[in-house]
Amino acid sequence: QPGDLAYVPSEVSLVQYNAHGGVSNYHTTTEPQYVVVLNSELKKGKHAFAYKVLFKGQTWSAKPVDLFTVDINENGVKNGDCSLNRSIEKF
Repeated sequence: QPGDLAYVPSEVSLVQYNAHGGVSNYHTTTEPQYVVVLNSELKKGKHAFAYKVLFKGQTWSAKPVDLFTVDINENGVKNGDCSLNRSIEKF
């Protein structure tokens, strides 16, 4: 959901598209990162279903398979670290 924190592993490509649907920029993570989910949208044509995420102050598109949910309980971070679920249904 918009506003959720998501975990992105290393070696994941984040993409920015231009107004014509072509790739204008991309970034491959070299280490695990956290991003904020902005929304999801269905890209037309050859582009796959993607989530808009906020990464380093810019909006990027990420594939659902590359995003992991972050579970944080009331007492802080679960198990002393973020508990990652492979469930993309939450998004």
